[in-house]
Amino acid sequence: VYKRQQLSPDGTQVLFVKSTPDWEENRTISHIFRVDTDGSGMVQLTYGKEGQSSPRWSPDGLHVAFTASRGDDEGNQVYLLSAGGGEARRLTAHETSVGNIAWSPDGRFLYFLASDPLSDEEEKKREVRDDVFAFDENFKQAHLWKVDVEGGEETRITEGDFTVAQYSVSRDGEMVAHMRAPSPLFGQFQDAEVWVMAADGAGAIQLTSDTVPQYNPQLSPDNNWVMFTADSNEEGDFYYNDKIFLVPAGGGDATVLLPDLPHEVPGANWSSDGEAVVFLANTGVRQDLFLADVDTREVTQLTSGDHSLGSVTYNPLNNRVAFGVQDRTNAGDLWVMEVEAGARPTRVTQI
Repeated sequence: VYKRQQLSPDGTQVLFVKSTPDWEENRTISHIFRVDTDGSGMVQLTYGKEGQSSPRWSPDGLHVAFTASRGDDEGNQVYLLSAGGGEARRLTAHETSVGNIAWSPDGRFLYFLASDPLSDEEEKKREVRDDVFAFDENFKQAHLWKVDVEGGEETRITEGDFTVAQYSVSRDGEMVAHMRAPSPLFGQFQDAEVWVMAADGAGAIQLTSDTVPQYNPQLSPDNNWVMFTADSNEEGDFYYNDKIFLVPAGGGDATVLLPDLPHEVPGANWSSDGEAVVFLANTGVRQDLFLADVDTREVTQLTSGDHSLGSVTYNPLNNRVAFGVQDRTNAGDLWVMEVEAGARPTRVTQI
């Protein structure tokens, strides 16, 4: 089962996570693998019974960051590993479990999300088991942090009575688009809104204000626009097929990129030059990749067949995409392809 994969910066290799069952322990264990895009040279990079997740190539392609909980770790922490293999070193020693890691474009930092820790008073109450709480009232807000790759120093980016539910760093590393929710509770994701701020947390601007769920905000390559998906129409009515929205990064009205598209859009990415959007569309019982020109709104279908694509990751450095393909005989081997009309996908794994 592929939980996540990522193309190398030069587009010649893929990192992926493979999960296998441990029947005696009644659980699955996930490990990170590396494979060339022609299907050769598959190497298992991580081992052990703890499992690992979220592999991320460094911008120079020399290292792999991932999350794991080992030994006396406080939940998941960030680890660094040479892309060639070897022993991983722990990068963070955060008070709480970390997740959603992403490299800064210059490779100096790794961003991550982490919940706030218990206060001293809450810790004392937990130690003596005097920590009774009402249902759903023991949550802690989650915020954005970064860690210096060289020295391991951690820096908090956001703070306040809200949760950073999702985020993405701009391609120049100067800005961060993100979702702010009232709390991390599942029922309040619907109240999350799209924000944008400088990479150090300064100058935060709220870009949406409605009552419909929005997902995966991303800044355009020139930082002028933020793209996100939302299951609503342009008037903000809820419970429509997910659509692609664009909103000015400086503030303004959000508009639907493809108002006449009849399909649900579960995920989208800006193209390398920002002139197009690469997106996954649910066409009924199938999911395929499409390309839409931002100016003309012209849509080109890139893949087709009796299959369902998933876990799509796009690499703007070389305009290639990696994805899993599920069909009636295969649960989801990995494929890669160029993002252009007429390109044909290449199968990478045979597992």
